Amino acid sequence: MRIFKFALVFVIIVTLFIALSPIIKSRSITNSYPYNFDITFIDQYGGLYGVSEDGKGLYFTEDKLIRSDEIYIGDTVKAWFKDRNLKTVLQVEKLE
Repeated sequence: MRIFKFALVFVIIVTLFIALSPIIKSRSITNSYPYNFDITFIDQYGGLYGVSEDGKGLYFTEDKLIRSDEIYIGDTVKAWFKDRNLKTVLQVEKLE
């Protein structure tokens, strides 16, 4: 009986963690810093380079994209960063 209770508590904890993980992830994006970039170059390894209006640079790979949109030179993307220093890219979204 003790094993059953332990298993039940374990299943409940795992279920709560799975259910709350999207909320935790979206909250971390809410506390991040978004910035818009125009894509200027795509390298042969799938890396994309962009420049913002004030000259800040961006490099990211396709694994940071929210959706699997095709991105071309001249497209505008919004990138979310962990800090204001714009070093750690959390995710990138293509703007229409």
